[in-house]
This record gives sequence, C-alpha cells and structure tokens, in this order.
Amino acid sequence: MNAAIVVNANQNLASITSAGTTSFNGGTSTVGSFGGTGALVVASGVTVSATNALNHGSINSAGIVNVNGGASNVVGTIDGTGVLNVNAGSLSSTHYRHGTMAIASGATATIADSMNPGNTSATGYLNSLSLMPTAPSTS
Repeated sequence: MNAAIVVNANQNLASITSAGTTSFNGGTSTVGSFGGTGALVVASGVTVSATNALNHGSINSAGIVNVNGGASNVVGTIDGTGVLNVNAGSLSSTHYRHGTMAIASGATATIADSMNPGNTSATGYLNSLSLMPTAPSTS
C-alpha cells in the first residue's frame, strides 16, 4: 500500500513526489513540482498551484488547480467538478472530465493521442471552457 500525504492548511512546498494519494483539504497551497503516479485530490474551497511541474497519475478536484508553468506537464486523467486553470506552460492528459477549465494565452492543453482508433477513454468534457485571446499586435 502506498503512503498518503494530507495537507489541511496553507503550505508552500518545493516539491511533492508520491505514488499514493496526495490530498489538499484546506487552505491555499503552492507546490513547485508535483511528481509520481498517485492521485492528486483537491477539496472544495481549496486552491493548489503548481509553479514548475505537474506530472502526476491523476487529478480529482472539487477546488481550484492552477498550472502556472512547466514546459511539459503530464497527468494521466483529470476529473472533478472544480476549476482547472492552465495559466502558463502546457498540460497533457488522457482525458479531461472537469467542471470548468481556463486556458490562458500562450498556454496549451491537449488530450493525449489514443494509440487505438475509436478508443473512447481518450475523450473529454467540460461544463465550461474559457480561452484567453492573444492581444492584437500593435506593429
């Protein structure tokens, strides 16, 4: 059995690597880098921001998850009813099944390619999607 990490209040952490479940149950936390094959669980009313890397087995969020950087952030599956903000960098997942997602100008979010045509697990749905436009050129 893999160990669990539980965060119940505001934290500022350099990194978390876990093969078990990492649960954020309270407060607003910033983590430089997430790694591992475990699940990242974010409770309602909680905000978690990843500043350098978000590479994790899965995300299930009823709160807010901010991806604030990282050239290649990879998550197995993303589920939940919360808010997912890709503010910078890129995010790739095998599926997005989430409440609200916002992708800032210059950031990307992709659904990982399915190796088998017709594979319905490589899909996504969102209750709300917001794309921030690029400012017009002044030159």
